[in-house]
Amino acid sequence: MKRLLQIALLTVLSACAPSAWAQCATTDYGNGVTCKTFDISGNNSTNQTSVTFTLSTTPSAGDAVIVGAGFCLDSGCGSGTTMSATFTNGAGDTVRTPTTSCRTNNVGSPGFVYRQCIAVFSNVSANTSYTATISGAGGNYPRFYGALMSGLNTSATPFDTDTVSCATTAGGTTMTCNVTLSQTGIVFGIAGNSGGAAFTPGNSFLEIGESCTEGTCGTGNQQQARTNTSGATNSTWTQASDTAIGLAVGIKSAAATATPRLTLIGVGD
Repeated sequence: MKRLLQIALLTVLSACAPSAWAQCATTDYGNGVTCKTFDISGNNSTNQTSVTFTLSTTPSAGDAVIVGAGFCLDSGCGSGTTMSATFTNGAGDTVRTPTTSCRTNNVGSPGFVYRQCIAVFSNVSANTSYTATISGAGGNYPRFYGALMSGLNTSATPFDTDTVSCATTAGGTTMTCNVTLSQTGIVFGIAGNSGGAAFTPGNSFLEIGESCTEGTCGTGNQQQARTNTSGATNSTWTQASDTAIGLAVGIKSAAATATPRLTLIGVGD
């Protein structure tokens, strides 16, 4: 089973070597949040310590860039020492990370092991160059992508929740990362699988971008988002039978308002 997953993963990576290109599958995500561009880069090599992409649209004042990276920990995507990814841009803007920026998921035993990381540049300069640096010996078959967004919170604390991870069973068809927003914002989800099955967003989520063209090799990786005023906003994907893992996080919008808390005050006779 492990060998079959390795072959499937290496096949889709060879077919889907991404170059930097732009897409926002849906530009308006509601509650004042829009996507201006989506760009991705990566390669099919092992032990990669750095990956860079260039935004195809220059940010304006008040914009934010959500960045994410995914990579295998060893050349067979079956095990390996945990590594992390850190993010920088050409202007030296401050990058904000959730409490747990990176998570590793392992489906099956032995199985498909994949590492995913996410961060936000919550108030970016007019700069288009972004770099992911992977620790240790470097990641294998890395994918690095970013979504230029308007309408997100530009403070030093843009995250509403920590990251959560999720996975299908081996060869499964549905995956859900359970996220609950406490205020108006978006849930940003990243999905990756071990083969070429195309992802379809569920639970009213809308696609942001993907790492290769559907109909050619499936998606391989996909990013999606949905806004909500608060409450359970679970990032869900469906696919043909494949093995997939995901990561999702809640990010505040510019119009974020925390759910009111009621205090009862007793008045004596």
